[in-house]
Amino acid sequence: MFNKLQDLEIRITSLQEKERQERSKPTEQQNTAYLEELQKIQKKLQQTYFQVKEDLNHYSPEVASLVTINPLTLNKIRGILDKEIILLDYYITGDRILVWVVEQEGIKTKEINIKDINLNQKVDEARKAFTATEEDCEYRKICKELYQILFAQIKPLIGNKTTIGIIPHRSLFYLPFQALMTEEGKFLVDHYNLFYIPSASVYSYCLGKNRGNQESYLGFGNPSFEGTDLPSLPLSAEEVKIAARNFIYNDVFTGKEATETKFKEICSNFDVIHFSTHGLANDQRPLYSMICLAKDEKNDGEVRAYEVFSLNLKANLVALGACETGLGKLSEAEGLIGLVRSFLYAGTPTVIASLWSVYDRPTMELFVKFFEYWKQKGMSKVEALGRAQRELAQEYGLPVAWSGFILIGDYR
Repeated sequence: MFNKLQDLEIRITSLQEKERQERSKPTEQQNTAYLEELQKIQKKLQQTYFQVKEDLNHYSPEVASLVTINPLTLNKIRGILDKEIILLDYYITGDRILVWVVEQEGIKTKEINIKDINLNQKVDEARKAFTATEEDCEYRKICKELYQILFAQIKPLIGNKTTIGIIPHRSLFYLPFQALMTEEGKFLVDHYNLFYIPSASVYSYCLGKNRGNQESYLGFGNPSFEGTDLPSLPLSAEEVKIAARNFIYNDVFTGKEATETKFKEICSNFDVIHFSTHGLANDQRPLYSMICLAKDEKNDGEVRAYEVFSLNLKANLVALGACETGLGKLSEAEGLIGLVRSFLYAGTPTVIASLWSVYDRPTMELFVKFFEYWKQKGMSKVEALGRAQRELAQEYGLPVAWSGFILIGDYR
C-alpha cells in the first residue's frame, strides 16, 4: 500500500508538470487534445489515489500522516508552536518559491522569484560542493548564492528568534540550510539552531510522542560486514562506546555481536538508539532503504525501512550516524518515505540522519560532542547539534565534515 501510494503521487506530479509546461506556451501553440488527455489521466489517477489513501487512513491514521501530505491549517500550526520557535514553510512552484513564516504571534508570507529548474541546478551544485574534500572557494560561492535566494529576504521577518524549523519542498529536502553562508562569510548555523520537519502533520505527531525519557542507551558500531563489499568503520565502534558513557544504563554491540537480530530483540527497551554503521538510501523504493548490521543465522543484517515500521519503540531519539541514511540523490519526488519516517512512525519523535556519506572521524567527533551537550550540559537536541556543528565547522571548515547531519522532528 505504501509503494502504491507513493507511485501514484509521483505519476500525478509528473502529469501536472507536463500540463504546466504545455499551458506555459502561447495559447495558439497549446495542444488542446494533449491537455485533455493529460487531465483525463490525472483525474483517473487521483480517484485511485484518494481510494488508496482512504484505505490507508482506515488501516492506520498515523501511517497516513507520515507517508502523505496532510497539512494542518495555519492556525493549528501556530497552536502547536513554542514561543521561541519559528517555522519556514517553503513551497516551490514553476517560477517562484512561496514561503510561510509561522510563529505563535502570527503568519507572514514571502514570494521569491526563481524558476524551479534554476533552483534545482543550484541545489545540485551545492551538494557537489558540500561533499568536496579539498579546500576551495566553490562551496563559499554557492552557499552565498543560496543564502541570498532562500534566506536573505526572509531574515527581516524572523526577528530575534534563534531556533528555526525548516519545512522543505522538493529539492530543498536535500539541502542542509545550516551550511548557507552570509555575505560576511558566516554559516547560518553560526546564528541559528535549525531542525527539519517533513510536514506540519508530522511535526504534530512527533510532539505527541516525546516522553522526555533519556536514561538508557543502545549503540551499534562497526558491525561485521563479512560477505559484503562494505568497508569496515573502525572509529564507529569507539564512537558508540564513548557516547554510551553519558547514560546511566547502556548496551553497546560491535563486530559480529552487532546483529540485526539483537537490535530487533531489545530495541523497544531503550530511550536512545544510536547506529554508527553504513546506511543505504533507496530513492526508487524508499521502504527498502536500510541500515546495515551484522548478519546471523536468523537475519541477513539489512534492517529495511518497512521492517522498522512494525517496531514499537519508546526511544526519545534515534541517531543514524551512517552513510547516506537520509534522502539520497536529488530527485523531484515528494512525500519521501525512508528510514527517517519509518523510525518516526515506530515511535521516536526525533531522528538525526545524514544527507550524504560522512567520514567516520568527524562523525565520531560530532556525536561525541552532541551527546555530551545534550546529556551533560542539559541543552535541547537542536542546541546540542548546532553547537557541535559550529565547533566542527571551526575545526574542519569544509561542509562535508559537519553539515551533512540534520535533526528531523521534535527539536527539544
